[in-house]
Amino acid sequence: MKHQRGSLWRSRWAAIGAAVAVTLGSGGVLVAHAVSSGASSFVAVTPCRLYDTRPAPNSTGGRSTPLGTAEVVTLTVRGTNGTCTIPSDAIGVSANVTTLDGTAQSFLTIFPADAAQPNASSNNWTAGQSATPNKVDSKLSADGKIKVFNAAGTVDIIVDVVGYYESSASASGTGPAGPAGPVGPVGPAGQAAVGGVDFAEGAGGVALNTSAETVVATVTVAAPSAGFVVVSATTNIRDVVGGVSTRCGISKAATFDSVRVSQSQIVSSANLSSLALVQGFTVPAGNTTFNLLCQQANAGTAPVIENPMIVATFSATRL
Repeated sequence: MKHQRGSLWRSRWAAIGAAVAVTLGSGGVLVAHAVSSGASSFVAVTPCRLYDTRPAPNSTGGRSTPLGTAEVVTLTVRGTNGTCTIPSDAIGVSANVTTLDGTAQSFLTIFPADAAQPNASSNNWTAGQSATPNKVDSKLSADGKIKVFNAAGTVDIIVDVVGYYESSASASGTGPAGPAGPVGPVGPAGQAAVGGVDFAEGAGGVALNTSAETVVATVTVAAPSAGFVVVSATTNIRDVVGGVSTRCGISKAATFDSVRVSQSQIVSSANLSSLALVQGFTVPAGNTTFNLLCQQANAGTAPVIENPMIVATFSATRL
């Protein structure tokens, strides 16, 4: 294949597939052959030496003599070759290609082994030029090989692989799960949950009087933290004669001081009435006792408390 000397220094653009990255070498702007006509993913590897034509002890890949004029050498990339191991599903290779001791102005062309040689250069140099590296990407042939063409004179070459390409289809699957990460710091304490409902039923048959309040039912709340308690209470009141008023309230003490009081008026003989009360309280952590208190409000036959009941519900936040 004939090449004019003036063409050795022209940038050559690959005409097959999609163009790949343009890289700079001492020979100028060079464009490598297209990696693939389809979507692909790059996989970096620890640099390894695929081929070295210098004499022993440097020779790698089975050859220890330079490439000659118009010579084409075929390199197997897939599998274990030189000090490299490239997987069988690789469709392209990325390599640093270095030329040394060229005897004439020339260039290399690197291309898939099953493709026609393109009008492209992968590295350029002049006679006697020092080692000249260049980054080259190339698609592989169906059997995983590339070819290297030298235009003129003799030259040693070194091919160091830095990665390969695989099809995006083979790279798109989900990989294995990674190791578990370290345990994170302990978070702040969460809000105290709503406490259970505390329930108590008082003794029936308690007769009231006008001189003082009578505790008819008691419940104690064990609060896990400061918070709020809603206390509700119910009781039946029987007036065996009639016409007597009864008042009841919920308190943390045994008196009506600062509590909400409800009053029941019995209007007929041997009548039965009911009272229902609800009161909210702020409480500290720990135990707090709540009382259902009742008192005869006016003169007459003492009314009798029946079925008194008190229920308390704790919450860390206001209900």
